[in-house]
Amino acid sequence: MDDLSAVRERCAVPGPSAETKARGRARLWALIEEERAGSVAGHHAAHHTGHHAGRRPMRAALWPALGMGLAGAAAAVTLVLSSAAPPPAAPPVRQSAQQILLAAATSAVRQPADGDWWGNKLVRGVRVREPGGRYILQVTGSEETWIPVAKQDSYWLVRRYLGARPATPRDQEAWRADGSPSAWTYEKTTTGAAVLVGADPDRLEAAPGPAESTESADIDWRIMFAGKPLTRMDDLPTDPARLRALLEPKPGATAALLGNLTSLIAHVPVSPATRAAAYELMASLPGVTAQGAVTDQLGRTGQAVAYTGPDFLRSDRQVRTRLIVDSGTGAPLAVETLAPDTGEIIRFTAVESSVWTDRRPDLPNPHPLDDEN
Repeated sequence: MDDLSAVRERCAVPGPSAETKARGRARLWALIEEERAGSVAGHHAAHHTGHHAGRRPMRAALWPALGMGLAGAAAAVTLVLSSAAPPPAAPPVRQSAQQILLAAATSAVRQPADGDWWGNKLVRGVRVREPGGRYILQVTGSEETWIPVAKQDSYWLVRRYLGARPATPRDQEAWRADGSPSAWTYEKTTTGAAVLVGADPDRLEAAPGPAESTESADIDWRIMFAGKPLTRMDDLPTDPARLRALLEPKPGATAALLGNLTSLIAHVPVSPATRAAAYELMASLPGVTAQGAVTDQLGRTGQAVAYTGPDFLRSDRQVRTRLIVDSGTGAPLAVETLAPDTGEIIRFTAVESSVWTDRRPDLPNPHPLDDEN
């Protein structure tokens, strides 16, 4: 028996027994016959004796009474049934990590991939303590990668420091108590992670800086890809097995493979087929768990999966990596590095946009390859 049938049986109002029904019918017919006899007698009496003329006929009294009784009973039953609590709504079904990733793969492969340029805009953030250690700052920067389809054209990188601010409302209170400073100077460098967002490691500013564009003949992804050279994005495999051969440093190095897959999905402008293959490969790996619906640092909601492994900035530290995706489009939304014990954010990379376009990208403050300065 399924759960719904069991609920129906438990919630059903029991009907009268066959014996009760038979007794009820007998009493009803007896009343009807009695009423008929009385009505006839009353009619004759009223016809022959005038002092009974004002007597109300029983038929008029009995049937309204029966009608009211039946209607009242129906109303009572309706009231009882209506006032009963509705069955509880079924809780939302939480997708598994495999379901999330395979749905993203299915959606990703359907996305258009046509244009002269492929651009990927990332917003990176890292959290560091202010020099006195009283509160935490979130330091952010943006990075755009523009890759041309034509092999003779150059890559361009556009970077901009976006500033520093208190990381949480609690940190904001401590920042106000500190006099709301707009800059923080460190006797020692903040962390190497601050450099990832274009920050000066010795001094953090609240205000954003200017954007700068740098031309490159190619982009070296070899560190991410386990020391293996890669010349163009269209050289990447589009099936999981070949992608694994490229990204896995050695057989069984699952943690490194997961890290490389995550970087490939979120950080590198790749074709829809390659991204779909990366999702499929990740779905087949152990240790990846579903996190459900999550809101990223740009305020967007997506489905998240997570895994634990060594921090690529500090190999002696284990971190929790969370990948947030839009299952409807297959687009990666963000990668967040979390403390495994508290779940607090250490750093993040949010994919603000990833597009194909025929239009040459805007390149503020360009620094061409032949620029000696």
